[in-house]
Amino acid sequence: MRYPLAKNWKSRGLYLDLIQKRFENKLCVTYSIDPSLNSSLVPQLILQPLLENSLRHGMKSGSSAMDLFIAAHRENGSLILQVSDSGSGFGEIDHSGVFGRGLGLSNIRDRLAHLYGDRQQFSISNRRSGGAQVTLSVPLHTSAHIPQDSQ
Repeated sequence: MRYPLAKNWKSRGLYLDLIQKRFENKLCVTYSIDPSLNSSLVPQLILQPLLENSLRHGMKSGSSAMDLFIAAHRENGSLILQVSDSGSGFGEIDHSGVFGRGLGLSNIRDRLAHLYGDRQQFSISNRRSGGAQVTLSVPLHTSAHIPQDSQ
């Protein structure tokens, strides 16, 4: 099922509100969202597992804070969603091995492939400045252009 991006932001916002209360000053969240994308359709709850992975695996032990960046923009007929952090990153291992360590990223990769086939891209990488980055690219569709029964 696909829902407008604005609904995904709402569920993401509730989740992040709870997490920010838990980590208090250890988490800083920054958004860069193109407001014209609020009616864009994305798979239900696609953002929450990305945020959970970033927090669960990226948060460094000790007292250091982590920055979390959430971005959405359009590019060449696609919706680009990106979640990145300043945490511990994916390490030095081959990035394909990351998919074998848990279910979150593997489930997202499989859901996107099922929904969009070769019209989607899913990439993970370490950031040069430290931390991890996950980028999703899916065809840009809005709720105004998709029949209700195909959502």
